[in-house]
Amino acid sequence: MAISQAIFTADPIGAGLAALAAALAVGALAFSWRYFEAAHHLYSVLMLLFLGAMEGFCLSGDLFNLFVFFELMTVSACALAGHRNEERGPIQGALNLGILNGVGGFLVLHGVALIYARTGALNLAQIGERLAAAPADALVAVAFALIAGGFLTKAAAMPFHFWLPDAHAAAPTPVCVLLSGVMVQLGLYAVFRVYWTAFSGPLSARAPSLSAILLALGEATAALGAALCFSQRHLKRLLAFSTLSHT
Repeated sequence: MAISQAIFTADPIGAGLAALAAALAVGALAFSWRYFEAAHHLYSVLMLLFLGAMEGFCLSGDLFNLFVFFELMTVSACALAGHRNEERGPIQGALNLGILNGVGGFLVLHGVALIYARTGALNLAQIGERLAAAPADALVAVAFALIAGGFLTKAAAMPFHFWLPDAHAAAPTPVCVLLSGVMVQLGLYAVFRVYWTAFSGPLSARAPSLSAILLALGEATAALGAALCFSQRHLKRLLAFSTLSHT
């Protein structure tokens, strides 16, 4: 059995997010010619890599490939956040982005490994079918918790939120558009897509508890983002906290 197959599916929300990512990337690239005195060719390559990773993440129907595109987004976003800037602040912001999202990738990978050990499948639809055949146990619950925790890191959910304002302060303005406009939302999209496609059957008995946890997490993140907006004077950081409060 192959460990992973490049299977892509286009559900309405995923297709819409993919189209949004493409539109914002085109706008960001067009604005970059005015933002930089001379746009370096490496910047364009990194932007296209970032776009490709987001498109693949939106459309992948394979759990391992979601992890791969997750990591590609992290690497390209980290490189873009510190692009052509050797000052301490931007480098630190890019490192915070890379480290926190690296931790998220670590969680996702371990969750994927547990699910593969249990089901022998990585396709989301196949995982859902095989998990539905037997009652969920602690391993399945832990696997979903790891995967959801990793994706919520990408969504900058509390308590993993502090990478986003640092990255916003460091990144060029065109990159900030993609960070807040698409990448953060993709983390939330991945949590709900993985749940409804693969885990909604076996974890149906725990659905009320999961809903309560996610609702509390969302409310705490929104309240924190709104509160921090009032004390912030740095425009990019203010926009980052505004993103938190609206995610």
